[in-house]
Amino acid sequence: MKVAAPMLALLLSACSATEQSQPSETAASLPDGLWMADERSGLCKAGEEAAYVIHAADGSNCMAQGAIEQGETGLSFRPRGDANCTVPISMDGEGLVIGSGADACDYYCAGSASLPSPLLRSAGENRAILKDGGGDPICPD
Repeated sequence: MKVAAPMLALLLSACSATEQSQPSETAASLPDGLWMADERSGLCKAGEEAAYVIHAADGSNCMAQGAIEQGETGLSFRPRGDANCTVPISMDGEGLVIGSGADACDYYCAGSASLPSPLLRSAGENRAILKDGGGDPICPD
């Protein structure tokens, strides 16, 4: 019995160390910055916060603020406070594409605007470019 207690403690400490070394499901694989499709549509990320706006020709848009997560199937965008919407993000050559999400994600699109997005290319750090329909910046600082 005296031998079993130290072995159990050793085993538990090994499990605890393994859990701490697992990669977290954050957006570590997508660097902070801005990805643009044109002068009004794109995705921005700062830390664990992100936002996107995709404009349609008629002026309507898809827009959400939330976070980018790294899961088992790749990157995804989850709007803030919405457990029912997950939007896949895929890397495509030199850029990325915001994919079509679940039906619950339709809430974030108005008029003729829809996802998936056109190809978004890296545009550096100037996240203040992306604005909502009222002209207010949507990107995190």
